[in-house]
Amino acid sequence: MSKYDLVDKPHCIYNVDEKGACPDKTPYLRGPSVCWKCCWYADTTFSSLFRTRMRSELLDNCTAGCDGCVSESGWSNTEIFKMYIKHHFMKYVQGLSSDHKILIIYDGHKSHVSLELIDWAKEHNIVLFVLPAHTSHLFHPLDVGCFRPLNRILNNSIHSYMRLNKQQLGSLASKAYVQALSAENLKSAFRKTGIYPLDAKVIDPQVLMPSTINCNKENVQQFPLKNTLLWTLIKEMKIILWLTQMIIINFAK
Repeated sequence: MSKYDLVDKPHCIYNVDEKGACPDKTPYLRGPSVCWKCCWYADTTFSSLFRTRMRSELLDNCTAGCDGCVSESGWSNTEIFKMYIKHHFMKYVQGLSSDHKILIIYDGHKSHVSLELIDWAKEHNIVLFVLPAHTSHLFHPLDVGCFRPLNRILNNSIHSYMRLNKQQLGSLASKAYVQALSAENLKSAFRKTGIYPLDAKVIDPQVLMPSTINCNKENVQQFPLKNTLLWTLIKEMKIILWLTQMIIINFAK
């Protein structure tokens, strides 16, 4: 953040992630999976909707700036991610210029890994930052502050219908998106992760410590090696080796 002079520039710090909705898991809706990609920062949000069969009516009544494309699986992949960043994201990005960089934060999912995208980002003054593995619950703003309410609002909306067709899902998802990714939630999520305002003390270092064995001198004295399962296994292995040697000697005779 300090290296690229972004500490006091929240409009230049972006967080990108995907969120899926599976109609197959709802009692009233059957069809391919739907995935929408979210990008947000302090001032606004925009998204893309993806599904296996793209039709224009699926984007009716969706959030302004929403776009769509297709994939074989119905989920995002590397090609879609590159297309999203290069074409959709670049249409709405703010704070980017030849003199000012922007920062995009996302997780290390394999669909986000692309050497071509890294080279392209360097050429366009964009800094890509991949979060360390297994830290999304701490440092990923979308995971920390928005996806849980997004799930709840969308599920409540879907289950309020006695019958729901696939064309309505985009509209419902957009309404849930606007409510869950409110300005208050966005600011709170960035604050809880310590990204903006930049604050390393927000995350307790203890939660990032590797697992350790709970062992002290008292435990060692109470449970000496000879009384442990390990010691028992060692003795059994010695017996097995001794018996094996005796068998080999007898066969040799």
